[in-house]
Amino acid sequence: MPWLNRLVASLRKNRLEDQLDDELEFHLEMRTEEFIAGGMTPDEARYRAQRIFGNQLLLKERTREVDTIAWIETLVQDLRYASRMLVKNPGFACVAVLTLGITQK
Repeated sequence: MPWLNRLVASLRKNRLEDQLDDELEFHLEMRTEEFIAGGMTPDEARYRAQRIFGNQLLLKERTREVDTIAWIETLVQDLRYASRMLVKNPGFACVAVLTLGITQK
């Protein structure tokens, strides 16, 4: 059940943030070592690796979007909106429920 793993993981955000930081730093160091092996100075290699690697905050955000279960947050927002609309328009809610009940028989 991959969704269960994602749910548990989203509850441990601090640990995941640390892991994400470590992972990004690892990739940056590996790229830096490649450039140093290619003949660059350590400062040049680190700078070039950072330039190629890109914006780390943006990468973190994209990774979080993939790793977390953002769809649950969206579902909760949609359910809240739906409940507010049903409370605002009870007549429509009754007609919608009756229509769904009749078509499901």
